[in-house]
Amino acid sequence: MKKVLNAAWFLLVAVQAQAEQSTQWQVTLGAGGAIITTPWAGMATQHQSLPFVSAQYGRWRFGVDQGLVSYRVLDSQVGIDMGLNFRDPSYDSVFLYKSDLSDDPVFTSYDDPSGELVATMALNYHGFSARFAQDISNESSSLAANVSYTLSPWELSDKLRVHTRFGVRLLSEDYTQHFYGVSRVQAAPQYGRTEYHSQGAINPFARIALSYQFAPQWQAVAAYRSEFWDDEIYHSPLVSTHYTHQLMVFFTYRLR
Repeated sequence: MKKVLNAAWFLLVAVQAQAEQSTQWQVTLGAGGAIITTPWAGMATQHQSLPFVSAQYGRWRFGVDQGLVSYRVLDSQVGIDMGLNFRDPSYDSVFLYKSDLSDDPVFTSYDDPSGELVATMALNYHGFSARFAQDISNESSSLAANVSYTLSPWELSDKLRVHTRFGVRLLSEDYTQHFYGVSRVQAAPQYGRTEYHSQGAINPFARIALSYQFAPQWQAVAAYRSEFWDDEIYHSPLVSTHYTHQLMVFFTYRLR
């Protein structure tokens, strides 16, 4: 799968089958906050202040909602995007920059796995979306997929809308073992960190968001997301919950 994604990315971007639709930058900036629970044993609820940056130039997209960079190679009834991103769902993730790490002894002398650079591919058809991310940095050599469906927005008024999405995350065995497993080298039974090898996992999730367009270029967004964690991850000695939650509030300004 890694070779397929890499070959497809370079081929499709090189071909550029359709002409650029726009040559003007479209930039959205903003900031907000998030309250996040994690699956890690003994880790407190995280409170984060987060920037929001999203940009588009023709078929190129950049920013937190697009990954590091993505390119729209097909833009019709079926949309196809290829790109690059960085993922790090580890215990001491770089994305939880204000994180209060766990006091649980299971993490004593624990060597946190590294994040990784991934090649991404996204397929979109109406409300359906399938997104794939394959490690290309030789950290885990793992593949993860996100398959979801987004309902048509529910318009409460001309400015207020409700957005709903639900789906599943499909995590390969290499992925779950890299981030949630415990190898023989990492095992420390005296701290409760017994050796654990996980299999692939399927995590269902749901997201609901409320957006309010209070000015032509200004928008406020509040979003809640909940995820159920597969037993293959839950049974890891590093994990203590089946459910995680995220609550985020953002204010954004569209420059163009």
